[in-house]
Parts: sequence; structure tokens; C-alpha cells
Amino acid sequence: GQQIRQIHVESLIPSGKCFFGKKNAGCVALKIALAYERDLHFEKVTQEQAERVFRVKESDITQEDIRYFQNYLFWKICEIAAELSLPLQCHTGMGQITNTNILQLNDVIKSNPETKFVLLHCGFPWLDDLFPMVDGYQNVYPDLTWVPLLSYTASNRVLHQLIEMSQIDKICW
Repeated sequence: GQQIRQIHVESLIPSGKCFFGKKNAGCVALKIALAYERDLHFEKVTQEQAERVFRVKESDITQEDIRYFQNYLFWKICEIAAELSLPLQCHTGMGQITNTNILQLNDVIKSNPETKFVLLHCGFPWLDDLFPMVDGYQNVYPDLTWVPLLSYTASNRVLHQLIEMSQIDKICW
């Protein structure tokens, strides 16, 4: 049989020192683009669950193993962003079409109040999901990037509603 190497998932995450060095070099945010590859529901999983992907033969790796690994890394990146006071930009919306609406991030956002979540594209086309998140969490910032190009009407409505809700200081572009 094949020998399986054991890898600890923590060893794959750059140290805080690495991120701190990047911040000192001018990095102003961290960015997650997984909405183009998967849904945005990130369950909190254990390190042991995440490491299973490295304990089995490659041919035995399941989609669940990959998902646990991605989920674990996402939650760790949320922690690192908070530690460094760097916003975490998250792509939302049309990437995979299904389950990439902003509400999928509710548990992560609620559980990481010190992380500033910048929700790119405001979750377009599910814009109505944005408003309770912006209103309900101080750590959520809507970002209108691409929305005017996708739909001028939608961007106009979102902007007006955010201003009406007195959230103008949180709007990003």
C-alpha cells in the first residue's frame, strides 16, 4: 500500500507574522473569492475534520473532506483578519448562482464580530438579503463593485435604500 503523510492543517496557514509583514508592506484587506467555486455556507468544523483530507489516499478524498478543509481555512482567515484589523472582502452573488447570497454568511459574520466583512457586489442579484445584514451587524460593509455595470436600476435602488437606512458610512466602492 501507499504510505500516507500526515499534515497538520495549521502548518498550511501562513503565520500571523507573514500576514503582519504583508500589512506593513501595504496590504489593506484580505480577499475570499470562493463564491465563484462553491456556496457561501461555511460551517464551523474542527481541525481534525479539516485534516482528514491529508490522512486518506488521494483517490479516497471526498467532496465533504474538501469542504471541511475549505470551511476550516475560511474561519481561520476570519480570525486572522480580525487580529490584524484588516477587512475581509468576500465575493457574493452570481458566482455559482446557488447559495451565494449574503445570508449564507450569517453564522460566520455573527460568530466573528471583530472581523470587518466587506460584501463584494452586495450579493447581486439577491440585494434584499443585504439590508438586514448591514442593519443587524456592525461588522458588515456593502461594496457596490460591479453592481452598476450589472444593473444600473439595482445599484440605484441599493444605494438609495442604504442611505435611507442611515448606513452611508459603511458603503464601499
